[in-house]
Amino acid sequence: MAKPTREEIAARLKGSAANANGKLRKVHDLTQRFKAEPEPDPLAGIEPSDDVEADITRETAALDEGFRARMRAENNRVRTATDSEHWVALCFRTREDKEKFLRLAGAETGHPLIEIGDKYLDGYEVAARIGIDMTKEG
Repeated sequence: MAKPTREEIAARLKGSAANANGKLRKVHDLTQRFKAEPEPDPLAGIEPSDDVEADITRETAALDEGFRARMRAENNRVRTATDSEHWVALCFRTREDKEKFLRLAGAETGHPLIEIGDKYLDGYEVAARIGIDMTKEG
């Protein structure tokens, strides 16, 4: 497999933790994409009618579904947050060896890993920097 060019790496980074110029953003900016969107209003689109009993039934059913949808989303969030099989750790004998690795990995493309951190790194960004396309099956 041929090593990606600097331009290919920059293009891949644009969809992850980079801005439109391919320059890396701050960690704070990266964490913004993990924040949840507000929940939709379960009563949106329910128009009142002249039948109060029917209105209450429709509104109660909509609220019930809203709570159930929120519970499903929360269950998925907890499952994802507590899944211990989504990360990897690398160990080195010394801090200097770790930092050397982070400086050199990706350096040939001009995007060394040390630019995105020295401990916790976004796996998708690391993949892009070392030439792995995570959108393809494989």
